[in-house]
Amino acid sequence: MYKRQPQDYSLVKLPNVIATPHIGASTYEAQEIVGLIISQQVFDCFKRGIIRNAVNAPSVRPELIPKIEPYVGLITKLGSFVVQLFDGRVEEFEIEYAGEVVEEGLYSTLTSSALAGVLKPILGNGVNEINAPYIAKQRGIRVIEKKSRDTEGFASLIKIVLRSKDKEASVCGTLIRKNDPRIVMVNGFPVEAEPRGYILYFKNYDRPGVIGRIGTLLGEANINIAGMRLGRFKPGEEAVALLNVDQPVPDELLKKIEELPNIIEVKMLNLD
Repeated sequence: MYKRQPQDYSLVKLPNVIATPHIGASTYEAQEIVGLIISQQVFDCFKRGIIRNAVNAPSVRPELIPKIEPYVGLITKLGSFVVQLFDGRVEEFEIEYAGEVVEEGLYSTLTSSALAGVLKPILGNGVNEINAPYIAKQRGIRVIEKKSRDTEGFASLIKIVLRSKDKEASVCGTLIRKNDPRIVMVNGFPVEAEPRGYILYFKNYDRPGVIGRIGTLLGEANINIAGMRLGRFKPGEEAVALLNVDQPVPDELLKKIEELPNIIEVKMLNLD
């Protein structure tokens, strides 16, 4: 049986010793500072997508936060864009980083944000940067992360590819002026567009009148075109277009566009 030893406070009684409880930081001032730190970290996580000091997610060094924040916004939009472009069940997610995003060591914290961007349109707002990798694993999605030297002439380039057994969709993006996100390639077609709001995507054979007919249909439906970007390889062959519109295009109008001559496919994307 344990016998309690006599208490000896001789060390504490020394004039050059200051003793504190085990929770010595539990003062009013310390708790106020801790509350401020926690509040800032919660704000960074939900509003900026930056996770710090997490036990189950990659942490970001404070000095890297200003550099990584624009990439989080870009990569989340790229994930949301490509999954809405993709038909079928996602079986493989591949992300490739090139340029400054690799050289500065920023990429290691971004993949979970890209996965969240892919999964949110499917599963809703319950997906976040912390649980996205685990949800992807549960759904049997194979995650591949690559680094490359091929930046296609940009300072940094990020490419996301989604695959199933017989389908594939891809998107590439970069930052212009360090903090302005751009889509620069869709399914291999070069095209520069802002990843924001509502985007009408269509693929067509490059023939005269396609853009005019679609513009007429949108105008008759009182849907304003805020921006338009086109991409093709050679005249007369396949081409793609991204139209930023001020409101979503209704399903019945999408059907009319799909039935136009020379249209291959059309989709309404929401990046809000």
